[in-house]
Amino acid sequence: MKSSRRSSAASTIRVLEEFMTDDADVVFFLQGAHAVTARFAIQHMRERGLKVGLVRLRTIRPYPTERVRESLSKFQSCRSD
Repeated sequence: MKSSRRSSAASTIRVLEEFMTDDADVVFFLQGAHAVTARFAIQHMRERGLKVGLVRLRTIRPYPTERVRESLSKFQSCRSD
């Protein structure tokens, strides 16, 4: 019973957040507090004409492998550190 509840809850949780990714060629894939700093950097790079965005991982349990793969496959390049 628990696993059923857990899987249905996991399917409704927004595990990824995208920021300025509509026309991005390159995205940063981050989690946690680093995403706050990355937003400012992305806005700065956008002002200079670079097509960059952010995909932020909001939860890691259970790790959303398929959702991450699907989201990141839309971009030419992804950087995560």
